[in-house]
Order: sequence, then C-alpha cells, then structure tokens
Amino acid sequence: MSNRPPKILGTATVANGATLSNEVNLRESGKLVGIECPALTNNGTVNIHIANTSGGTYRPLLLSDLSGNWEIASGTENLFVFVPDLAPFQFVKIKLGTDPGADSLFVFIGIQ
Repeated sequence: MSNRPPKILGTATVANGATLSNEVNLRESGKLVGIECPALTNNGTVNIHIANTSGGTYRPLLLSDLSGNWEIASGTENLFVFVPDLAPFQFVKIKLGTDPGADSLFVFIGIQ
C-alpha cells in the first residue's frame, strides 16, 4: 500500500448543453486511481473516451474483459469510481449520454 497521499490529476467539465468534456492529460501528473463523479439527475450514462494523442480521435474505453464500454449510470449522488481499465491511457474525455442540465465537474484522482 502506498504512503503517498492522493492528489487531483486533472478535471473534466461537461458544460450545460453539451455531452463531451474538455481533454484531460493524465500522464503529466501521476498514476490514476479513480474519478469523482458529480450527482447527475438526468438518468443518462457516463462514459470515458480515450485518444493516443492530444486532440486525436477519441473512442470509448472498453472494459478489459471486452464485455462492453466502461459505463456508469447517472442519477445517483456524488460517487468515487475506481477505473483500472484507464491506467495505460493518457488523453481522456468524459462523455455523457444526455445534456447534464448544468455544468458537471469530474475530478481525476491519483498518486504521484
């Protein structure tokens, strides 16, 4: 177990009226351990999209067992999610299934 305290690696905001966040570069900060998700009441879904390069083509993150896209259902309270399938990827965006109705902030948390 690491004695290093967790820290914020980056943030992604999905703006009101949009479904895709800004790009987050995870490699400049440390090792990802999880994402803090805001409370979303639109009953949509939250997906992670990844790219090989900054500004590259973003594609959905698949689960490591290839059983489908990484996804959580919204409509719950704020929650923290461990995302081991995201570990090797550098450039990330959050994709919502529906307009969040208000700016929604996702916080990527990790260790150095």
